[in-house]
Amino acid sequence: MVVLKPLQSIMTSARLFQDLAAASFLSPMGPCKPFDAKRDGYCRGDGVGAVFLKKMSAAIEDGDQILGVIASSAVYQNLNSTPITVPNSESLSELFRDVTKVAKLEPQQITVVEAHRTGTPAGDLVEDEGIRTVFGGSIRDNTLSVGSVKGLVGHTEGTTGIIYLVKILLMMREGSIPPQASHNTINPSLKASPVDHMEITKNLKPWKASFKASLINSYGASGSNASMLVTQASHAIVTSHPSGVYYPFWFTGLDDRAIRAYAVEFCNFLKNSNFKREQMSIANLSFNISRQTNRWLPRALIFNCSSIDELVTKLKNIEVNSPMITRPPQPPVILCFGGQVSTFCWIGSTSIYMV
Repeated sequence: MVVLKPLQSIMTSARLFQDLAAASFLSPMGPCKPFDAKRDGYCRGDGVGAVFLKKMSAAIEDGDQILGVIASSAVYQNLNSTPITVPNSESLSELFRDVTKVAKLEPQQITVVEAHRTGTPAGDLVEDEGIRTVFGGSIRDNTLSVGSVKGLVGHTEGTTGIIYLVKILLMMREGSIPPQASHNTINPSLKASPVDHMEITKNLKPWKASFKASLINSYGASGSNASMLVTQASHAIVTSHPSGVYYPFWFTGLDDRAIRAYAVEFCNFLKNSNFKREQMSIANLSFNISRQTNRWLPRALIFNCSSIDELVTKLKNIEVNSPMITRPPQPPVILCFGGQVSTFCWIGSTSIYMV
């Protein structure tokens, strides 16, 4: 079963702003500044997000494009050792260890952490300690990148988790780790050290892990901690196909100009250095384009090819007089309602028998 999981957080009243400001949660300067020396609270943000959830075995059987896998998740309650609105590192560490174990991964395999980090004085330090305890230090032979999307979009509260997930899925698809927004100088209270093998990314960099796995962390004002471990699809992607087999491609548009513009953009995508041909077959491309093409548009360019190189060549050679076709008009639809016992109905002088 496919489940659409939509969430939204819309701010409609000033009262909660007043309450949060009185409790020193909100930044007087505006934006969230995660990890930064000038952190002074968070910025509230509106948010809307939606993802499709489907059992992985069913998605593979149906030939769906899998953007990522939720390997494990858990929600724990803080130990009764801190105020209810403040997490504690012991509780977070236990949660991190458990979701990693359930996902059957080792801590050093987690190469990206999307942190709850809001820019508040107390919570940020505790979360950093929990991450360092489980994922940092001598266990690593690579660098753990830690970030927070709140520096870009603020604290979207009820949609925070889904915003995290969308960001991680985009990072996996692009194979890149973006720079941390609203961050200039590391907060000295975090006590960052090279031996931790952790970094706050300041420049766009490739996500080089052979198997991409990320921990998403969030916590609430009632003492709850929630974490999710997201990985790339673990099943092998079939990149080979029988020789001599040609696959159809169908590009559509409102007019010929739109089709040619789309062909140019798609050709540029195939030639882009970020496009990994070893992870995509000509059969896969044909299948996905077929599923995403709007067949109801009036003009179309249709051809076939047997390799990605041939596809690039044909897209590059599209000229002004490239053969386009017009979708034939659809025949009229006649609906006949013959009642519960009738076996036929009359339309003019023609009888249409009901089956």
